[in-house]
Amino acid sequence: MKSITTYLNSLGRPTRAAILALAVIFVSAGIAQAATVISTSITTGGFITADTALPGDGHSYQTIAGDAEANVAFGGVDFTHPKFGAGVMGNIHGDTLTGQYAYLGGVIGDYSLTGSPSSASEYPKGGLLGLVGSDGATTGADGAVVAVLDGDGGVVTADSAFGVMNLNSTPGSHFNYGLDLYHAAIGAYPAVSYGTADVRVSSGAVINSGDDSGLVENTTACPAKGSLFLGTSGKLWVCNSGTKWSKAVLTTP
Repeated sequence: MKSITTYLNSLGRPTRAAILALAVIFVSAGIAQAATVISTSITTGGFITADTALPGDGHSYQTIAGDAEANVAFGGVDFTHPKFGAGVMGNIHGDTLTGQYAYLGGVIGDYSLTGSPSSASEYPKGGLLGLVGSDGATTGADGAVVAVLDGDGGVVTADSAFGVMNLNSTPGSHFNYGLDLYHAAIGAYPAVSYGTADVRVSSGAVINSGDDSGLVENTTACPAKGSLFLGTSGKLWVCNSGTKWSKAVLTTP
């Protein structure tokens, strides 16, 4: 700090005044920029809390927005030393917690809009959204949302890759579907469809649905033994040992 003071004193009053003026300008610009991003309050002390009001001016806003531009060579040096890259990453750490009543997660998203309906938007609404392709054409993503069993430091288990729980005791509260793979067309966008199948299970067999008018029994090839096709004709098709579609025969005991 002394060397900086000595250097500034050696510059003379006019030069020092110019440097001070530039410093004030840059600091003021930084504060002004921060004010446009964080519109209300930030409190610290081990925690950061940001509260914002989203205006109805037709622009996109996020209380906290993180963008990461990945270098073309970003990544680990080999398969055993991967690197994390993300716009936002959350981790929760601890060991053998004893508290019984806590919501715990690396990232928590809560859809807290109220009303019935809560929003007239036809675009996606939910506590957590995973998007693919916002910047343009892309291939290779493992999913819009991917569950990963990670870490080789010991045995790792979890009840499920994707789970569900009910913490609402108000009568009439429910999910309409446990899993919804359907959505009708909206605007200029067509209805949801799948390139290979609706669902693939761990054996490699698939569950599909749709128009079955083109299926020919014991002739049309199917992807894997045990696969199912729920036809719009009302027929249930099963992929037989010859990997050909066959109509399921229901028997009564």
